[in-house]
Amino acid sequence: MNKKFFVITCFIVLILIACTRPARSERHDSTIYYVATTGNDSNPCTEPSAPCLTVRGALAKSDADDKIIVAAGTYNEIPISSVGAALIIEESLWIQGEGPGETIIDLGAAYGGFLVTGTGSVRMEEFTIQNTGGPSLISCIDIRDEMLVTVENVEVTRCHPSGIANSSDALVTLTNVSVSGAIAETTAPAEGLAEAVIIYGTGVVNRGEMLITGATIGENGGAGLENWANLTMTDSVVENNNREGVLLLAGEADLSGVQIINNGLDGSYVAGLDIQSGDTRLSAAVATVSGSVISENPEGIHIFDNSFLILEDSTVSENRETGIFVEDGEAQLTNVDVTANGTLGYVRTGGITNQATLLIRNSRIFQNLNGGIFNEETGYLNVYETNIVENNGGSALLNYGNASIENSLIANNTGPLEESWAAVSNIGNMTILNSTISGNSGIGIGALRGSLFLSYVTVAENGGTGIASHISGAAISRIHNVLVARNGGRGDCLFGSGYPYPTLAGVNMDTDGSCHFPSTYTAGAILLDSLQDNGGPTLTHALLAGSPAIDAATGACPASDQRLATRPFGLACDVGAYEAAGSATSSGTPVPLVLSATFIQNANCRFGPGTAYESDDVLLEGQNVPVEGRSADSSWLWVLRGPNKHCWVSAITVNVSGDLSAAPLIAAPTLPAVIESSEAPPPLPDVTESPEPTVCATTQMDPKACD
Repeated sequence: MNKKFFVITCFIVLILIACTRPARSERHDSTIYYVATTGNDSNPCTEPSAPCLTVRGALAKSDADDKIIVAAGTYNEIPISSVGAALIIEESLWIQGEGPGETIIDLGAAYGGFLVTGTGSVRMEEFTIQNTGGPSLISCIDIRDEMLVTVENVEVTRCHPSGIANSSDALVTLTNVSVSGAIAETTAPAEGLAEAVIIYGTGVVNRGEMLITGATIGENGGAGLENWANLTMTDSVVENNNREGVLLLAGEADLSGVQIINNGLDGSYVAGLDIQSGDTRLSAAVATVSGSVISENPEGIHIFDNSFLILEDSTVSENRETGIFVEDGEAQLTNVDVTANGTLGYVRTGGITNQATLLIRNSRIFQNLNGGIFNEETGYLNVYETNIVENNGGSALLNYGNASIENSLIANNTGPLEESWAAVSNIGNMTILNSTISGNSGIGIGALRGSLFLSYVTVAENGGTGIASHISGAAISRIHNVLVARNGGRGDCLFGSGYPYPTLAGVNMDTDGSCHFPSTYTAGAILLDSLQDNGGPTLTHALLAGSPAIDAATGACPASDQRLATRPFGLACDVGAYEAAGSATSSGTPVPLVLSATFIQNANCRFGPGTAYESDDVLLEGQNVPVEGRSADSSWLWVLRGPNKHCWVSAITVNVSGDLSAAPLIAAPTLPAVIESSEAPPPLPDVTESPEPTVCATTQMDPKACD
């Protein structure tokens, strides 16, 4: 054989051997190492009869893909002080005890516990790990790099700075894990600082991708769970933590079947579910929560820093100060019960306070203290197919911002024992369509200032006046096919004769003549049934056979009534929220939160939907404004051009984001202004320039209080 050829052949063979040599994790068959309290770390540890004494001793002998079985007993693990951890795992491994409380790994409150680092797959199950501490920042279980880790049936307790910390780029799964007693530490003041620094002990910290199922996270010195990345959590309980229950600081979280109960025990004003952006360099937190309970916390849910929440099929109850506070960002609630939250006299409403963007659909806001919903000046609120009932101590709905209420019930709410209290108090811009305001202890709808449009609304059987406007300014813009019946106090309406009088459109009816509508009937002749279940998402007042309200409405007509029954049923729509003889249907597709229009050319800003109306301003090409209503044929849009100021613009001058058909119909002012009333009211003020209220207007709903 040619010598040169022989050398080349041998070289190739050596390369092939090297290339086909198993990786380290495949060098040998998996070995089982045993640990027991009767063992010795100098043993081979591969037989139950000759075990290791410590988990650390078994780790030193193990290789990739091996398994360590730890017998019942308590194991005092000695930390590696230079690393700050007692137990280091750098390869694929399986560690198994005999159950939580049976196999106990104790770190002596000196340094950290398991440091899982590198790449591979690690499984840890059936043991308790406890008592990390000292100067180490390594938790009881600390997962890093690209480790794929499963922790199952493990108890993690009395750890510092957290029970389980994850920053791995691979998936970490926690199943039937208990994490408790994470230790809060007060450090000495740092150089240049006057005060000590508190390091709150958090139960679980996730900065990677984590799946939690069947966990109990409670009694930790700080938050129960803190998330910065991607979290899925199901069928778990987060309770009795000193600060937040679940703190979402960035990333995406999906919570299902989670109970967040009785957190915030240190007396701080925190929420059970706190959704915010803790670092502006990261994306804002996005949360989807379903089938869950948030209860008995200082606040139930707090949303801010441009975060986003979808809350479905859940209950927010018995939180001590506020059920839900949307401070910034956006929230959408579907089939949610917000109940028994709040404290009388507290600064925020017991049920919900909104300062940003909030959609509520098919939900129940009930039996809260200090009121139901407070929509602040910066708030955009849309409510559909929702019951706001039996709230106490504040307005069921207090609006300073922009609000749209459709197919909803506001009923049986109780306020202070004074004539000026109103179930619905409007100081901003509000549209109420296909809804009922009934059985409230005071005024049904009180309009202080701003702009209020009522269309196909039933206002009945309220203890005070049905609808009251305030002497300070043009608080009611339009009343359109509204039925006001059998209200107490000062009667169905309090406006006219010195108080701002609304523009009337369609056919409006009352039962005592106090509204000065052309159509007035006696309480009996109106043939309005009591509030009861007539189908649909809310209770309603049915129109009985022969009611003059049947087929009496004129002008634009919505496609359904409050029950979602098709309109019209008969020759024309019925006045009020109920369409007689129609059949209630189920809820439809959720409506977009906010529509906006961007001008593609300069456009006149008019007082009504058409060129026959005067213009007092020009909106410029490129300008973006909210769209809050439309004409019947959608050819004109009712837009918000400034604080409490609306106007009409032609639809051909703008590009609209979202489904325009979702915008409520807004009735047009008459041309020329003609008041449909048997009694001539005072001149109608310009609704686009609402005057500032008098001092008494800011504190009293009853105009007589200003006399």
